[in-house]
Amino acid sequence: MDARLIAIPGSTSGLFIQREIFPALGIADKVRLKVYSRGTDSAAALAASEADLALGPISELVNIPGVEPIGVLPDEVQLVQTFSAAVVAGAKNPDLAKRLIAFLQSEKADAAIRHVGMTPLRP
Repeated sequence: MDARLIAIPGSTSGLFIQREIFPALGIADKVRLKVYSRGTDSAAALAASEADLALGPISELVNIPGVEPIGVLPDEVQLVQTFSAAVVAGAKNPDLAKRLIAFLQSEKADAAIRHVGMTPLRP
């Protein structure tokens, strides 16, 4: 609550923090925040010292020069967002698309997925 400014993205995750988490914690009217159009913009504001704290998807905060993630929010206040993939009807290269999806689901992609702050999911 002592942060000069908290930067959040104007996406689903940032709006969830603003509209659900801060009110539930009873601090919605006690923090000063700025909503940026994208997570990369809120991270850039943090890196430029315009904000003292940036909240948003860890994937938008890792590997950003000048930004050091300090952790994730507790499970009780997480907004879990699952990414999906599909091959659309009429795709020019459906076999290649299926191979890409299979690769992304494989253990071979785990390191890259974790490197960008996400957690791989497999059945």
